[in-house]
Amino acid sequence: MPPWKDIMPSNLSRRRFLAATGVATGGVVLGRADHALAGSRGSGGSAELNIVFVLDGLRPDSVNPADTPNIHRLRQEGVFFAQAHAEVPTVTRVNGPAWGTGMHASRHGLVGNAMYIPEMDPNAAISTGNPYTLLELDEKTGAIVLTETLGQRLQRQGKKLVAIGSAAAGGGPFLVNPTAQHGTGVSITYIRPEGPLTFPEEGGQVMRDRFGAPPGGSSAEAIDYCTAVVNEYILTDLGPDVLFFWMSEPDHSQHPNAAGSPEAIANIRNADRNLGTVLDRLDKLGLADSTNIFVVSDHGFTLNDFGVNVEDELIAAGLKAGPDSSDVVVAVTGSALVYVSERDPQRIQEVIEFLQQQEWVGALYTAAHRPEDGNYRSAGDNAPAKGWVDGTLSLELIHQANPVRGGDMLVTFPWSSRPNPFGVRGTSHRAVRGPTRPISGSASGHGGVSPYDITNTMIAWGPDVKSGVVSQVPAGNVDVAPTILSLATGEEPALDGRVLKEALKDGPDPASIPSSTRVVTAPPGKGRAGSAAQISLVGDSRYIDKSWPLHGH
Repeated sequence: MPPWKDIMPSNLSRRRFLAATGVATGGVVLGRADHALAGSRGSGGSAELNIVFVLDGLRPDSVNPADTPNIHRLRQEGVFFAQAHAEVPTVTRVNGPAWGTGMHASRHGLVGNAMYIPEMDPNAAISTGNPYTLLELDEKTGAIVLTETLGQRLQRQGKKLVAIGSAAAGGGPFLVNPTAQHGTGVSITYIRPEGPLTFPEEGGQVMRDRFGAPPGGSSAEAIDYCTAVVNEYILTDLGPDVLFFWMSEPDHSQHPNAAGSPEAIANIRNADRNLGTVLDRLDKLGLADSTNIFVVSDHGFTLNDFGVNVEDELIAAGLKAGPDSSDVVVAVTGSALVYVSERDPQRIQEVIEFLQQQEWVGALYTAAHRPEDGNYRSAGDNAPAKGWVDGTLSLELIHQANPVRGGDMLVTFPWSSRPNPFGVRGTSHRAVRGPTRPISGSASGHGGVSPYDITNTMIAWGPDVKSGVVSQVPAGNVDVAPTILSLATGEEPALDGRVLKEALKDGPDPASIPSSTRVVTAPPGKGRAGSAAQISLVGDSRYIDKSWPLHGH
């Protein structure tokens, strides 16, 4: 079977898609082939509790005995996934719902930290960073995510998911359990003095009564607050079967100060210390020997060396009417998603051909097939790796071809292996809202397609996990949910992600699992730049390793 398999039927309009899948009326949406495999069961795990610690933006090369003694111990004693992958674009609100559904953005529908939803704003992209915006999205379109969630699957098996996040914005942690508002488990996010935002609502009052209002200071204080809530409320009162604890560091400190900076290291140490107090609490509660632990991050980090305002560039080129026009809408998400009105193929091609002539452009992605009558026809299992516009790769290749919310193109940017001021490798251009120009100093980010943005932290430890193993089998954030489902319920539904059996005690040796790596290219056309990507394959699972532009001679 071709490795380019995705995607939801892409010939459906938004209204027809929502009606057909039941989203608009609150019906349950299943992922690919769930009708055939839902309910199939493995043996399940022996642990009573599975905890996922998310350290936002933690690069795996930041884990060491001095700064992260607790995480380092888990890595040494458990399984370290040396070939771990974030979802592309490498941003929080693409990876959060990957954990929360086991699906790629092509199915879960959160395609970026910003995306264009005409029902929300007909002229501009919306940010997905505020949970109240996501609740409005649910109200206006009938769904936050477009597929069944981990929380719903666990609940159907009599299990409870609890998700808590320390971020003041809260969009990422909220997307781990976005159906909590409808009675699926528990969600605790938006940690700020007027918060928290909790579902069920009464949990917020319990927290204020016991722990006071959330702090309004540093993210480290918010993590400390949430750790107390985990230790003295969630573990003792709520009785989760699966717990996600999302810490907002080192992301918050790395954005202004860079990976490897003293500020980032201090916050990594604090996050590790808090993780250690939860491990101690599990021991005191008699749960340590019956808990599996996962430590993951949503993306890596790179130094920003050049900012590109794609919207301004398109306006200057006469390809977008103005800042508030809806003919072309740009969503800034580290990379840039570009939406063209009515999916007009002529305008899409014009925009791509303009971009291909710019030195600041990296690899470009368009749909596998040319749009017809404002829609894309389904590419199915035979989707080409190349996009329909010459010199582009396909959105299907990187799991971004969502017919309801996806862009008409993904614009990525050049990157390098040069070190930042603290000796940490990885620099990249990025999309910005300000002027197109070089970026100086230590400002850093993610969202690109370099290996430094894509390679994330992934560690597993516990009674169901092998000991002292470094796995070289490619894996990704999308694999966490199916692995947890298998451990918590024995169920192995057909999700985009796979069960990480090579990490489990009763699973195969990682060295025995076949995998392959290949480079896919869309050569330059008409003297313009082309695109290339390296992918890794494990069975039917496909992971993007890195992507870069190809230049003609």
